[in-house]
Amino acid sequence: QQGSEPQSSMGQGDFGPIYASNHPSGFNRVPIGSDPRGRGSASGGAVFGDPLTRIEKSITNLRSRLTKLYDISDDIDTKLFENALDIFLSFYKDNLCVDTILYDGVEQTLKSLKSDGYKLVIVTNKPYDFVKPILKGLNILDHFELYLGADSLEKKKPDPMPLLYVANKFNIDINKCVMVGDSKNDIIAANKANMQSIGVSYGYNYGEDILTYNPTLKVDSFSDILKSFRS
Repeated sequence: QQGSEPQSSMGQGDFGPIYASNHPSGFNRVPIGSDPRGRGSASGGAVFGDPLTRIEKSITNLRSRLTKLYDISDDIDTKLFENALDIFLSFYKDNLCVDTILYDGVEQTLKSLKSDGYKLVIVTNKPYDFVKPILKGLNILDHFELYLGADSLEKKKPDPMPLLYVANKFNIDINKCVMVGDSKNDIIAANKANMQSIGVSYGYNYGEDILTYNPTLKVDSFSDILKSFRS
């Protein structure tokens, strides 16, 4: 993944993946303590209309939601912050996938997991209105059954609410779900939800070792996740 901002292990930054499955093998086959290599993707959400049209129509509401989602320092002028956010959102809307590519093995791994019967969902702290255009731009939208953004539910990662929501929506036991992430928020959320997790050693984790947050497994490459699930 290459780009102008910190990137997630799958593509453009901060997608925390979940694999949920009614597949006969479930996720109990992920060997605790082993070192498979790979990463998947998680998602939850609703259906978009035309991506750019929807973003343009909802930009005011999105700005309002973002203002509420993130703590603003008391010494920052509110109007200045809102103006800066307007500029950022406008620019970001037009540059969602500029200089952004998938890591090696991501697309084939997603195809294989889906073929094996796994449900693929994305839970991200990125604003909801940006999720579908990014997935579409990376040509992986069709692999996912659901996607959730930071503003989809009352709480976002590292709170476990989005992960529990996804498991409940698909009526899949937590023990048969795996959260795959490159950020402490992904692993903390999984641990709070009592969900297995795979932490990747690259991506979005602010320069910290993902092992600090106790994932079930740590991996270095996306594609080897298949070896873990099939072993």
